Amino acid sequence: MTWLIVAKIDDDYVRFTAEGGERCGLGRASVFPESQAEELRARLARLGEGWEKARLMLLTIYEEPYGG
Repeated sequence: MTWLIVAKIDDDYVRFTAEGGERCGLGRASVFPESQAEELRARLARLGEGWEKARLMLLTIYEEPYGG
């Protein structure tokens, strides 16, 4: 099992770009290992106004064989 964290605003997720950040779907979101939660909070703070509503979400990933 793997735990990752992602930032979410309303129904959108956050993707960090060279220019700052953008809202996106889960498939394009920036994900971080749980150990980098404080770094993620700091990056959100640097984005400035409008991003303070973002909340951190824990993604839990289970791996198992695909039965197709």
